[in-house]
Amino acid sequence: MSLLTAKQKEVLEFLRIYSENNGVTPTMKEVSENFGVTISTIQNHFKSLEYKGYIQKVPNLARSIKIKGEDEKNLSVSLPLLGMVGAGYGVELYEEIEPEFIEVPSAWLNPAQKNSYFCLKVDGFSMAEDGVLDGDIIVVRKQDSAESGESIIAYIKDSEEVTLKRFYRRNGRIELKPRNSNPQYKSRMIDEDNLEIKGKFVGLLRN
Repeated sequence: MSLLTAKQKEVLEFLRIYSENNGVTPTMKEVSENFGVTISTIQNHFKSLEYKGYIQKVPNLARSIKIKGEDEKNLSVSLPLLGMVGAGYGVELYEEIEPEFIEVPSAWLNPAQKNSYFCLKVDGFSMAEDGVLDGDIIVVRKQDSAESGESIIAYIKDSEEVTLKRFYRRNGRIELKPRNSNPQYKSRMIDEDNLEIKGKFVGLLRN
């Protein structure tokens, strides 16, 4: 399981103290006001804490954060490492015949759909601003559709490349957008029929 940054530790500790004192967890607005930052910043911290198995978000509730206990946090499942994905210019799609298995926090998965998840190793830095770096292991849920703004595993049919990018619909075409301010990483516009969505990014592991 990935270690927490100093700021993530502060946010998690605030959630715990607030919950102990009030019997409920705080809203994102209350957390943002405590730290003097935007709600968007707190959303990113919550996302990281959820990916790392420390909290769980309960849908359709204003106070939607559940702090996971040590026993829950340490539960894990084994997922296959099926190959490599490009976070840059893309790499050729391949799958391991006899894959290595990676231990992943069970909180990241829908237990009823365990077979829909797999892992890939990242090659490149185009998603660095989303915290995804070269050599990281990402967890992916198999699906063939996505909402704008989601990070997906995109298979580009004509070049047989597979890449991790943000997905956007733009006037009948698809934009595959990197998350790195370096000008060497540029958005790629492709026709919708030239794209196959292999899955959605749901979590990250780093040694």
